[in-house]
Amino acid sequence: MAAQQGVFLCKLLHLASFSQTLMRMIVHPEVPGQPVLRKLELPAGSRKEFLKNLRAMNIHRASLFPGLDGFAQSLRLDLEMKDGNEGT
Repeated sequence: MAAQQGVFLCKLLHLASFSQTLMRMIVHPEVPGQPVLRKLELPAGSRKEFLKNLRAMNIHRASLFPGLDGFAQSLRLDLEMKDGNEGT
């Protein structure tokens, strides 16, 4: 949560505070009636821009996957973006 700065948790109900909603989910762990995950498909040309925006919010491989592997993948993407290459 701290590494991702809470971006992946957001309240969908405007009548309650975030902490109230979170507490309700903990106390009453019910299966939601509608999907809570969304898949976004982005054009390949916008990859670099999105990676930069995610990096600005401290969301990158190193924060999502702590450890040497996540750090190495994050470093590879940083170098890739610095060189201007957009390979996978």
